[in-house]
Amino acid sequence: MAISISNLRESATIKSEFLNQNHIQGNDNSQLAYGLYFEEELVSIMTFGHRKITKERKTSWELIRFCNKINHSISGAASKLLKFFIEKHSPDKITTYADLRYSDGNFYSKLGFSLKHISSPGYWYIINGELKHRCGFMKHRLEKILKNFDCNLSEYQNMLKNGYDRVWDCGQFVFELQKEETL
Repeated sequence: MAISISNLRESATIKSEFLNQNHIQGNDNSQLAYGLYFEEELVSIMTFGHRKITKERKTSWELIRFCNKINHSISGAASKLLKFFIEKHSPDKITTYADLRYSDGNFYSKLGFSLKHISSPGYWYIINGELKHRCGFMKHRLEKILKNFDCNLSEYQNMLKNGYDRVWDCGQFVFELQKEETL
């Protein structure tokens, strides 16, 4: 009975397939992914990326995804993968989000994260039957995306004009793990 952790950086296909099959939000655009293996079978994954909106880019990370293989409960998998990441990268801060539609945030509290705040509800667009995050449809991008774009209209007005309406979520728990909390 062998348990091992592996960096999936070289295996983007394995990471994306595992997330698409086992995580409600599917694949991500993370820079790092670690997999937990049991007897050569990938059973858990945790992914990380640098936060794009912060000046602390080199020392501040975001825990983007964690999941176990569907229909499996892997006791201690998340803490093992998080500990492995912390030992390898010595982050000053890790931020993560829990969608209020699916989570009560208890998972992150058990890992030692502290709740910082609850975000306001955000919105998504339905494009070809799929939910797409609003960031891909900011006004400055719409001229290249939409058939009918009017620079005098807002993002939302342009999207409506092209047949796309928005769907609101419930907001997010925002959690942080500070370096001094990981010792």
